Amino acid sequence: MLLASAPRSRLARAPKSRLEYWLPKLRRNQERDEDAIQALRAQGWDVLVLWECQAAADDIVNAMVGDFLGDNHSAALARSASSSGG
Repeated sequence: MLLASAPRSRLARAPKSRLEYWLPKLRRNQERDEDAIQALRAQGWDVLVLWECQAAADDIVNAMVGDFLGDNHSAALARSASSSGG
């Protein structure tokens, strides 16, 4: 699972200073993440990308991870969330 900041999220802000540094850095980060995802998939891994703004909501995380892992794990995720107070 990759937890990433969402560059297009309504919560994301574009840098206002040092654009010559930040814009290429953010682009390289996106390219690095995409390369890592492709490499994992090439090795037979399934990859779930979870955006930082989604991680703030337990119900979204549980639904995404449950869908990703399949029905067998969905009930366990729900039990885990309810027992931890999440």
